[in-house]
Parts: sequence; structure tokens; C-alpha cells
Amino acid sequence: MHKVTVLLILAWPLCQAFAVHAEIYVSRDAQGRATYSNVPSKDARSLNLETRIPQSPAPASKPISNSANGVAVDKPPRIAAPALSNGFPRIDTATQLQRDDMRKVILRSELQSEQQALLEARKQYAEASAAPELAADGRASSRHSRKIEQIRADLANHERNIQLLQKELQLIR
Repeated sequence: MHKVTVLLILAWPLCQAFAVHAEIYVSRDAQGRATYSNVPSKDARSLNLETRIPQSPAPASKPISNSANGVAVDKPPRIAAPALSNGFPRIDTATQLQRDDMRKVILRSELQSEQQALLEARKQYAEASAAPELAADGRASSRHSRKIEQIRADLANHERNIQLLQKELQLIR
């Protein structure tokens, strides 16, 4: 009986989540301003709030006011979406060049950080290799061996990252 009670308590929020549903209504006043509400009023129509991907650019509209539960709020004008080409938005050349320049700056910064991290890892490797921690029997300790292996893995990762960043920079030049 106790398990059933716990199960019902845990399942109750899930049941409630499926029961939530709200209609949204819109009505327009004499000046053409839209009023949005969850309560139907005279001359209000129900909105269908399906999400759709526009197939053509939406026309820019003037700012309108809407209200939620009777409070007026200014709504910014809708900006026309860029034209779609094969499902992807088209971007003008100047914007793309600006994005490419920013990407180069970011990649160069990342390259510089990776090169600095590689130098630091090489320094750690040289220090760890020069003075190995010895176990009681005179051999290198397993802790030291694990440390060396980790540093080697870090070195390989930094070198690989540098190669990939350099390749990426060459592709956008």
C-alpha cells in the first residue's frame, strides 16, 4: 500500500502537466491595436499558435500594442526574415565578411591559447621527466607514471587542437 501511495504522489505532477491548456484570444480596437487575452471577449477570435517556418519573408509591420489580461504593452515591429535559399537564410556579403572576420579573430585567439597551453604542458613534461618520483625499490612510482601519461595525453591534445585551428584558419582566408 505504501508503494502505491508514493507512486501516486510522484505521478500526480505528470498528470497535471498534460491537463494544462490555455486558449489565447485576440481582438482589435477602433485604432487597429491588438488586445491579447486568455479570456474571450466581444469580437475576440481564438488564435492558432502552431509554430511554422516561413517560406517567404514576412512583411515588416508598424508597432502595435497588445495586452495580457488588460495591461497594454508595446510590441516591437516585426522584422522581415531573410530570403530562404534551399531552406537556409541568405546573408548579404557585407554581413558574411563581418562574420568571417570575427570568426578569424576568435580562431586566432584560440590558437594563441592552445600554443601557450602546449608550451606549459611541454614545460611540465620536462620537469616531470627530469625528476621522477621513485618508489622504495628505486623504480619510478606508479603515481609518477600516471602523471607522465596524463601530461603526454595533454601534449597530444594541444598539438591536435593547434593543427585543427590552423587548418580552419586556412579554410577561411
